[in-house]
Amino acid sequence: MAFKLVFDHYWDRIYSMALTYLKSPLYAEDAVQEVFVKLWNSRQQLTAVRKFDSYLFIIARNEIISTLRKKIVHAPFYEYLSDELTEEVLAPDQQLNIKEFQTLIDEAIEKLPVQQQRVYKMSRLEGLSQEQISRELDISISTIKGHMTKALQSIRNQLSINSNKPTLLWWLILIAIKK
Repeated sequence: MAFKLVFDHYWDRIYSMALTYLKSPLYAEDAVQEVFVKLWNSRQQLTAVRKFDSYLFIIARNEIISTLRKKIVHAPFYEYLSDELTEEVLAPDQQLNIKEFQTLIDEAIEKLPVQQQRVYKMSRLEGLSQEQISRELDISISTIKGHMTKALQSIRNQLSINSNKPTLLWWLILIAIKK
């Protein structure tokens, strides 16, 4: 109940701030959602917070900066590839194969041990750096590297078992384009 009140009270202000900097309603909504997920995950420590408004807006500021970094890194490559290969270029069977291969990747990720899965998702899906992951999970960078190495090897193994090896690279490229 209290969380809903906080959410309702602050959502518009944080969204407005995110939209101002991110220039995209989709990115702004995602950033705001992440802010409240982080707030929920840290709810046990909130009793030590003296200025809740400041605390919440620092979380929002950091999330906006993180989103901007991801946008800068991924946007030019994605825009180039999406200009070159649009859905209209891909045959329906190719689109189906991409979806099936994405399912295989998702299944491989879900089979990872919990900590490897968290580190992999934070790195590859959320775009966090090793330093950011280290701070958030309170583990060393060398441990993060070990988790990533094991996770990537496990995913590769799962994909090689469940897919046609000559087309593996092609489908990985196409999946990267579709994201």
